[in-house]
Amino acid sequence: MFKKEIRLQILAIFLLSIGGLLLHFRIHSPAKSIIFVAPLLVGVMSAFVLPFLFNNAKTVGLAFLLNFMAIVVGTIAMGLFSVRDFGERHLEVTLPNIILQTLLADIIVLWAKFPLGLSILRHFQPSAQRPA
Repeated sequence: MFKKEIRLQILAIFLLSIGGLLLHFRIHSPAKSIIFVAPLLVGVMSAFVLPFLFNNAKTVGLAFLLNFMAIVVGTIAMGLFSVRDFGERHLEVTLPNIILQTLLADIIVLWAKFPLGLSILRHFQPSAQRPA
């Protein structure tokens, strides 16, 4: 099954991906709009394909790139949605509003997948370690 040394990191990526997928599906059902299908597909890929790609030394690089791409695209999409929503609701730009009225929390949770992916990459490719 999954390699013992990286099993917990893979489980964490899986759980974060499933949580994000279910949260996104609850809020933005693809039945409401065709535009919500792409994030659904990325979420399914993150939850059910990436763990297996991360588990193999030959595909860990691809898994890391796909994981990072999903994080960056998700961050941009949620950031743009937050800016648009801020304008539509005519909210005052204050720190509490930025923290509580945007998708900042969701973006932070999404970025939790980055160090997990990086630690798995470094397990398979020790040369990816930063020089001392």
